[in-house]
Amino acid sequence: MDKSQFLDELRLEVGLVSDYAKNINEFYRGVVHAIGNHAKSQSMSVAIFIVEQESFVLYECIGTCPYPPIEKFGEGQLSLCAIRGGETVFSEETEERMLTPFYSGHHLLGILYLSVPSYEYSITEEDLVFLQEVSNYMTNKQTQFQRHNS
Repeated sequence: MDKSQFLDELRLEVGLVSDYAKNINEFYRGVVHAIGNHAKSQSMSVAIFIVEQESFVLYECIGTCPYPPIEKFGEGQLSLCAIRGGETVFSEETEERMLTPFYSGHHLLGILYLSVPSYEYSITEEDLVFLQEVSNYMTNKQTQFQRHNS
């Protein structure tokens, strides 16, 4: 399967999450699992970190997550992504880490993290577009769930 097909499959799976999620918690978990269940066969990892007070807190993860379960603001790559306000890629020794923030209006809600082994997968503009689409989807659906579950 080529990269375009793989990303289209992930788009479809992620897009279906809002059909069965009953609240924002199920939605976040569903996004991680929609990507992670496919990504696992590609030796990828996926996680969501939620903003709580002055930290990023690991909410859900499939695969190996290199970040601590709680990371204080200003202390790592999650903060750098938040400051940049968009897709951020970090090249490590054996992996490429992609992070993207998602929001409610202008308020940061969390960070979506994906990791791919650098020896198996090459990050391209296509991947960053996919990441931006998922971030936008999460932002839009989050507000929908908030309206319906308030």
